[in-house]
Amino acid sequence: MRKRVVKIKSAESIIKGELLIADNEITLLYDQNRIVKKGEYAFFILMEIREELEKVNMFMLINGSRKDVYPSGMTAVGHMAYIQTLDKSTLREDLVNIFDETNEHDLIGTVVEQKNYHQEWVDSILRKTGP
Repeated sequence: MRKRVVKIKSAESIIKGELLIADNEITLLYDQNRIVKKGEYAFFILMEIREELEKVNMFMLINGSRKDVYPSGMTAVGHMAYIQTLDKSTLREDLVNIFDETNEHDLIGTVVEQKNYHQEWVDSILRKTGP
């Protein structure tokens, strides 16, 4: 099991939390709270944890919470995902660890915003390359 300290932004402040990362389970500990989610892929387990945080208007300040970050089929298995730019295919240098802290706080979004941006990115690539 790996441990990662993360910053969590609420409406009032930024607090610290701890992620406990196992193969098919991630636990987030913060204040006196514990969120445990299980699944096959870390990115999607993380999404479920983020959805719980969103209910109380809280957001982890990590790459996996950025609207423009999403895994490809190959990266979904690990802890890496791509920073996606509209109209641009992803490259190796676009890979980031989803659990690493980001200073791009203006890019932190909800799970729905992230899914929507990913679809917008896919559509932009399809328009560019054709069917």
